[in-house]
Amino acid sequence: MADFVPKDDFYTPANTETVKFRLNLIKKYPTYIKTKQVNNHIFDQKRSFQLTKRSNFTANGAIAKIIEYRQDEILFSTHRGDVSSYNLDTSEYKILYNHNNTRTSAIAYISTGDLIASGAQDGTLLLNKSGAMTQSPVHKERIVDVCSLKYSSNNLITISQDKTWSLHDLNNLSTILYKQDGYTSGLSAMSVSEYDHLLVTATLDEIQMHDLRSGSLLGRSKNMDKEPCHAMKLLGNNHTLVTGGQGKLKIFDLRKININGINDCLIDEKLVHQGNLVTSIDFKDDVLVSTGFKDASVEINTLKNGFIQNINENRESMSIVGDKLLTSKILNNGQILSAGFNSKINFIY
Repeated sequence: MADFVPKDDFYTPANTETVKFRLNLIKKYPTYIKTKQVNNHIFDQKRSFQLTKRSNFTANGAIAKIIEYRQDEILFSTHRGDVSSYNLDTSEYKILYNHNNTRTSAIAYISTGDLIASGAQDGTLLLNKSGAMTQSPVHKERIVDVCSLKYSSNNLITISQDKTWSLHDLNNLSTILYKQDGYTSGLSAMSVSEYDHLLVTATLDEIQMHDLRSGSLLGRSKNMDKEPCHAMKLLGNNHTLVTGGQGKLKIFDLRKININGINDCLIDEKLVHQGNLVTSIDFKDDVLVSTGFKDASVEINTLKNGFIQNINENRESMSIVGDKLLTSKILNNGQILSAGFNSKINFIY
């Protein structure tokens, strides 16, 4: 795979703190092996998923992202900068803070430090811990997504429309540990492997894989179709990648990646959102949920032997009327959440 990587591109010297971060990932590998969970559950029959209710509040602006928070709570962000919590048991809705009154579609929660991190349209990264907030301008344009790391909980990765991704130390936002540039267009999606060592990024032009332990670019593949990718998910085996494009879901085996084109490692593709832009993907316990933008469609599939199979008997009626969807989330209890422009959270079960 490394044979396909140009030797003179994508090199950023590492500072001392970045080297410590990489060594820490390597040292924690035995811990990962001991705690790795093996999931053998496969859906063999269809189920009747349907919209069961909507939240009893209207948020301030379109809901851009939903993530898990404290017990029985979720966090969500809006296009007007609000970061809010919602209690699934009591239906209590609370605005926690506002991120510069600007679009905030990048958000993560670090449970070990009870810390919320959000990224906004103005390129700032903000940390909120028990109401105490610090922020820093870490990118020149919109932060598209932010990802907390499971085995290096003091670090965070951000991707941006300014054609870079960055590695951050949560104790010192003003100093960026590592910034990778050299892209030809803005970054639109990313996914990090279960053990934090592999980072996959997408732009309009290509998909790339980076080794976070060494800083090496492992592979890059041209997007010959110039199809947008605003959502992707790297599965637990570290080589199966699910991406969403112009209505399609695609499954790739990254072990076969070729610089000449990402379709060389394509396993399966399926038109599931009828040409609408796929805005979000979530995957848990073999359930794959995706949302389409214009028709507010919610697709529920499973991956069996690497192929996409629909498991919702109510597929034809699974559109959220009067909405344009931006995000989805599968909860531990199997409930599915989605949200978008109508500023309400939709509950599917």
